[in-house]
Amino acid sequence: SAVDDFFSLCDTHVQAGREILHDLRDLANANCRSGKVRRDRFIQLYDMLETVLPEVKFFEVKLDEYAPSIPNSRLSSVRYYERAF
Repeated sequence: SAVDDFFSLCDTHVQAGREILHDLRDLANANCRSGKVRRDRFIQLYDMLETVLPEVKFFEVKLDEYAPSIPNSRLSSVRYYERAF
C-alpha cells in the first residue's frame, strides 16, 4: 500500500542518515597534524551533526510511533494507561 511504501522510504532515509553519522564518526577519529585543519574539521563535523542527527531522530521516533515493530496487541497495557489486574 502507499502507507507501507512511505514508511519504507522513511526507514531507508533513517538508515542513510545513520550511515552518514557513522562516516562522520570515522572522520572525527582520523589523524590530523595541523591545528587549523583540525579546528576546521571540528566545525564542519559539528555543523553536519547539527543537521543530520535531529532529522534521523525525528524519523526514528515517527516510525516507532506510527509503524512500531511490535504489534499493538503485544504492547504492555501500561502504554495505554490501563490498570493491570
